[in-house]
Amino acid sequence: MLMFQQHMDKTLAAMQDSLNLFHAHKGILVELGIRDHFNVPKMHSLIHYVSAIQALGSADGYNTEYPECLHIDYAKDAYHVSNKHDYVEQMALWLQRQEAIYHKTAYHAWRQLRRCASMDSNNGRPSGEVVRSDIDSRMGDPLDEGAGDPMPSGM
Repeated sequence: MLMFQQHMDKTLAAMQDSLNLFHAHKGILVELGIRDHFNVPKMHSLIHYVSAIQALGSADGYNTEYPECLHIDYAKDAYHVSNKHDYVEQMALWLQRQEAIYHKTAYHAWRQLRRCASMDSNNGRPSGEVVRSDIDSRMGDPLDEGAGDPMPSGM
C-alpha cells in the first residue's frame, strides 16, 4: 500500500489504521522474546509516512539507502577511528575535522576556478599584472598554496 503511485484519503486511513494496530500489539513480540525493542530508525520512520505522503506526495521513489549511507559515514566511520573510550567526543571531533577538510577543499577549488577565469580573460596572464618579474616567477603563485586573500565570508 505504501508504494502506491497515488493515494486517496481511504488508502492513507488504512495505512494509519494498520500502523496503529501494529503499535497496539507490538508488545507481544517483546514478551515472546522475538524482539528486545523497537528502537529502529526504519520503524520510527513509519510514524511519519502518512503525513509525509499528504505533504509531499506518494512515496513510490523512497528508499532507506541514503540514510543508511549517512549512518555509515557519520557514525560507523567515526567510531572506527576512535580508540573506543569516550568515543562520542572523539567522533564529534572527527566529524568536525572532516567538515573542515571539505570546506578547505571547496575553497581551494573555488580559488583555482577564479584563477583560471582571470587568466582566460587576460590572455593567459593573471589579472592586474602586465609582466611577471623573474623574482615573482621563482616565488610561485600564492593562489596555488592557499596564501593571499582571506577566505570568503560564505565559506
